[in-house]
Amino acid sequence: MEKQVLIAVIGVSCCVLFRSVKPEYAFVSAVVTGSLLLLPAVADAAHLTDTIQAIADRFGVTETYGKALFKIIATVYLTHFGASLCRDHGLSAQAGNLELGGRICILTYTLPAMVTLLETGISLLNGAMR
Repeated sequence: MEKQVLIAVIGVSCCVLFRSVKPEYAFVSAVVTGSLLLLPAVADAAHLTDTIQAIADRFGVTETYGKALFKIIATVYLTHFGASLCRDHGLSAQAGNLELGGRICILTYTLPAMVTLLETGISLLNGAMR
C-alpha cells in the first residue's frame, strides 16, 4: 500500500504541476497514475475470479453467472475510474455518457439471469395453477 500512496502523491503532484503549464500533459499524467494504481488490483483479479467460481460451484450456479458477476464488478470499477478521470479534467458530459454506457453494459450482463428468473417464476406460477 505504501507504493500506491507514493505513486498517488507523485502523480497528483505532476498533474498539479502540468495543469498550469501543459494541460494535455496533466491528462496523460492522470491516466498513467490511475493505471499504475490499478495494476495491483488487476493482479488480485485472478484471486477474485477463483473466489467467485468457488462460490458459484458451492451453490450450484452455472459458470455463466459467475462470469457475468465478474464482468459487472469490472465494469463498475472501470466506469467509475474513467468517469472520475473525465470529471477531474472538466469533462462532466463525457463522464455522464461513460456512466450511462457502463449501466447499459451491466444491464446486458444481467439479462440472462433475468430471463432465467422470469422463466422460473412463470413455471412456478403455472405449476401452482394446475
